[in-house]
Amino acid sequence: MSELGLFWLLLPMAALSGWLARDRLIRNRHRNVTNQLTGAYFRGLNYLLNEEQDKALELFLKIADDNGETIEVQMALGNLFRRRGEVDRAIRIHQNLISRSHLHESQRIDALLELGEDYMSAGLLDRAEYLYGELIEGESPAPAALRQLLIIYQQEQDWHRSIAVAERLKHSFGDDLDAEIAQFHCEIAAQAWRGAKPELAETELAHAMAADPGCARVHMLRGEMCRASGDKSGALAFFARAVEVDPDTALMAVPRALDCIEGRDRLAKAIDFLSDVVNQYVGVGPFLKRAELVCERDGRVAAIAEITERLRTKPSLRGLDRLISLMLEQSDPGSRGNMAVFQQITRKILDGRPIYRCGHCGFSSQAHQWQCPSCKRWNTIKPIFDITGE
Repeated sequence: MSELGLFWLLLPMAALSGWLARDRLIRNRHRNVTNQLTGAYFRGLNYLLNEEQDKALELFLKIADDNGETIEVQMALGNLFRRRGEVDRAIRIHQNLISRSHLHESQRIDALLELGEDYMSAGLLDRAEYLYGELIEGESPAPAALRQLLIIYQQEQDWHRSIAVAERLKHSFGDDLDAEIAQFHCEIAAQAWRGAKPELAETELAHAMAADPGCARVHMLRGEMCRASGDKSGALAFFARAVEVDPDTALMAVPRALDCIEGRDRLAKAIDFLSDVVNQYVGVGPFLKRAELVCERDGRVAAIAEITERLRTKPSLRGLDRLISLMLEQSDPGSRGNMAVFQQITRKILDGRPIYRCGHCGFSSQAHQWQCPSCKRWNTIKPIFDITGE
């Protein structure tokens, strides 16, 4: 073979070798950059897990300066700004991400969801609502957008739209929202009742019961409606049913139920009713009310005996306080002073203590609320059962 022929034979091989070497160099450089980014990114995440937000922010800012096209880092940076309360900066970062033309659809959806959270943090619910509304109208609606819309509609107390979104999440994505849907119907029913629309209220309560047969609030509302209309016997039945369905409603149901008991044998009926409640409810409140009625019917000695027996098996400061009150009334002047000191101590401990606590976030209150003001969960506020009683 001539030298010229050999040259033309080797030329493509040399070009291929050069291209392969260049490709290998590029891939190695890309791998090194990727490894560096990955290591830095995980260091940032470690800072976040250790609640070292300042260090995480400093690191992510450096990564963003060195690698402005890194989508994940920009996302993390925006989240950090939002968590630090710098919502304006978070909004700018996420808006800049959305404006990029080369984003994948999944990245664009993630950026829009983050921007919606920015708007919600800033109190711009109308903007967040519009943005999430666009996300749920596409061919592949984002369930996260629906869940955020559900939060917004609840904040706006738009219960009809809350129901519509919850039903869509339930049927399209399998979210277990029956209990929440029942509460939304109860909210509409309560509004209708206050607005003198009893038929609408009853319709909504029927929807609530269909959504969640274990919703005690339905029975509480029906009891209130009966009591307001003068049907005290119907009201008593509904309040009793509420306690059967959810014993934790006893503190609310008992005073309303006792108000519905009338007649000559009122005391006997009330004591019987409270005996049933005490068998279902683990707290001390209904028991002490029963002891008060026993004292009225059978005398102080009988009430003291019942409270003393209860304290032996279920100690409670509220029970002790009531026992001291009864004993003070029959004690001699010499011991009355000491007992008064004991009661002063128990009442100082009990004074101002919360009665209810949210089982999800720990929010405490002296009044019951169906929705926790702190975490916005429904029916999570329950009586506190401890040595102080509830």
